[in-house]
Amino acid sequence: MSPSPILFLANMKIKIKQIIRWEQLRDKPFYELDAADELDVVALMYVTAPEQDIDNSTFETFQQIADTKSCENLSKDISRYLNYVNQFSPKVVPEEKPAEVGKENKKDEQIRVSEIATGLIFDGVDANYLLNDAEICDLPMLCKGAEMKMRLDKEDSRLWSFLQLQPYMSDKIKTTTEFYPFPWDEESKYAPVPDDDLAMAESILNVEKEDNNG
Repeated sequence: MSPSPILFLANMKIKIKQIIRWEQLRDKPFYELDAADELDVVALMYVTAPEQDIDNSTFETFQQIADTKSCENLSKDISRYLNYVNQFSPKVVPEEKPAEVGKENKKDEQIRVSEIATGLIFDGVDANYLLNDAEICDLPMLCKGAEMKMRLDKEDSRLWSFLQLQPYMSDKIKTTTEFYPFPWDEESKYAPVPDDDLAMAESILNVEKEDNNG
């Protein structure tokens, strides 16, 4: 049975799972997809085609029956789809870094969607949602949420460590950021832990100690 390179272009949606498959086939990040490159387009047709149409055919076999007209139509729809999802992506202004003397400027290594997805799943994002429902424009939001969770978890651990070790520390150390600074403390200008919060946390610790001793 020959696969049919049919894609429902009117309702085009590229899943994260399909992007990962494309990166595996083309061995490059998805951001390098070129709608004018026929091989890139055919690879996208292959990973987005219904499984029953592919029927476990190899990409090499699929290339032989992919017609030029379908590629041209998909190329236009890729550009239209990417323009659509880019509306929902945050606008990033790259920082200008001074060139180091005696060294050539090198292109920053770009991370692949597959690597981002792996990290998000490891951080607790539901794999089924991420791979089958999320779109590429959702990744910045999910990454930001994962980073916020990581920071809060680390700051909670730092606070409790600070409270437990405070009786044995120098009087010069007044705040958690002085006790153990994180890289983001200065950039976000976190305020010291309020006295009320410290008092509440200390009272909780004292209750725990009493329970353990009792």
